[in-house]
Amino acid sequence: ATIKLDQFARDKDHRFDELKWTFTGNKFLRINHDRVRNELKVSQPYEHWNGSPETITFTVTDPEGASATTKAKFTVIPVNDAPVAVSQAYQTKEGDVLEVNSTNGLMAGAKDPDNEKPVEAVLVSKPQNGSVKINSRDGSFSYKPNKGFYGLDEFTFKLKDKGGLYSKVETAEINVSFKMKDVRKVEEEKKEVAPPNEPSNKTKTKTKKRKKRR
Repeated sequence: ATIKLDQFARDKDHRFDELKWTFTGNKFLRINHDRVRNELKVSQPYEHWNGSPETITFTVTDPEGASATTKAKFTVIPVNDAPVAVSQAYQTKEGDVLEVNSTNGLMAGAKDPDNEKPVEAVLVSKPQNGSVKINSRDGSFSYKPNKGFYGLDEFTFKLKDKGGLYSKVETAEINVSFKMKDVRKVEEEKKEVAPPNEPSNKTKTKTKKRKKRR
């Protein structure tokens, strides 16, 4: 709040810049007196703060010692603040479905200046190399990489509080590692497949030549 002090006091015998101001009674609220503009700025101690009403006493004194006092009550009304989502990172293997519970899901580590829990997780952009299904109520989800894909994949999300405000968009990164196949299975697969352009057995057939009749 900004207060014009020249609206609070007048002195017929002295100029306004000759008057001395003092301010008392604030416990948490901050007071900044701008003598050039004759303004008093009252602000909250930090962002998202709200608390009990505070009464500030204004005292103005002239050069001869005469003074006058007035009081003003300040109340910081609480308002809903947006939740703060946190980026997430997960790991899985090629071909495996990643199942993430609510404890480690998209709401993990989320904060809210109002000390409230988010009520909804919202998918913003889908992963490019797989599919994801999100439980919007608790942030748990399942992710399935595309067949044959390994590497980094990601999707983005945001959180919503019960007041209807959304967090900034954050990223969930998934590292899909390459799955090594069993060497024995690979060898067996090779044996089962016959080489191209070759007969499957070593037997040869002979053809008999017929004698010509005279």
